[in-house]
Amino acid sequence: MTHGKALNCPNCAAVFNPSNKSCEYCGSYIITTDSKQFTYDLNEFKPTYKKIFFHEIEMGTNELPIRSGMANIYYSATKSDGGRLLLTNQRLIFVLML
Repeated sequence: MTHGKALNCPNCAAVFNPSNKSCEYCGSYIITTDSKQFTYDLNEFKPTYKKIFFHEIEMGTNELPIRSGMANIYYSATKSDGGRLLLTNQRLIFVLML
């Protein structure tokens, strides 16, 4: 997990501590993990969370994260960018990490 520095909520822009995992102002659940791989416990996602975000990408209605990890997207044999992958119950998301 990303710890030690405050971030802004992608939903309401309020400052939140990533170790809390949710915004105390709007109730959004915000995933900011830096783990090499992580499997989510679906019981952790309470129905009271207004929205769920993965590195600023909003999940759809009834969409839940299943597993995330590190990934690269290759443009050619010599050029690639690193990022994060998230598998949800509805899609696969790639987030470029600059």
